[in-house]
Amino acid sequence: MDNPAVKPLEFTLARSSTQFETKKKGLLPPSHVMMGKNTYDVKDYVKTHFDNVEYSDLLFPGPHGPKSITKTAWVVPIASQTASTGTLADFLRTLGATVTEVDLDAEDGDSDEEDERDGNALVDDEAEEEEEEE
Repeated sequence: MDNPAVKPLEFTLARSSTQFETKKKGLLPPSHVMMGKNTYDVKDYVKTHFDNVEYSDLLFPGPHGPKSITKTAWVVPIASQTASTGTLADFLRTLGATVTEVDLDAEDGDSDEEDERDGNALVDDEAEEEEEEE
């Protein structure tokens, strides 16, 4: 798109089975949360294409407790994505959007042992050196 007046569609889809919760419904089923500057522009298309799309007040941890921050977002249950509808990401791409998918439940690859180690501790450094020598 060469016209500067045309805003490119860009979205991030965050997927989780464990992290999306509302006051009203509690923990939501596995879902995608759709984020991006153009979300409002495509909401009607998404609502027409997928069942059970909701604009929800999601609860997140904050400085005043585990559920002290409320953020409102479009939530699309994974179950709404069927063989006939396809995925939300694919649908948004048919609208010309660039889509980034993030799995919030994915492991980051670090072991628990590494998370617990103190990077400045001499004992951990010596233990690692011994393991390398063996």
